[in-house]
Amino acid sequence: MQLAGFDSGSSAARRMLDFARTLGVTEGVSYFRLDCAADNAPLTQIYRTYGFDHVGQKDFPEFSVALMQVNLNDHDAAGSGR
Repeated sequence: MQLAGFDSGSSAARRMLDFARTLGVTEGVSYFRLDCAADNAPLTQIYRTYGFDHVGQKDFPEFSVALMQVNLNDHDAAGSGR
């Protein structure tokens, strides 16, 4: 899923992240992972603010993606950007 126009003030985007995190916790998932364009520093910073860690990068011929994840068992980190 791509969140066009995602910004730190977007309540819809925050609600989607909160919903996905809550669903993951309810279902017993350990990690919430997502990818985003590696060259999109503002977006990766938003995800970091939410508690995600940058855990790698995947390079493709035309672009690279940042691999981000948050440990859902770490209640201090998950959703800390609220």
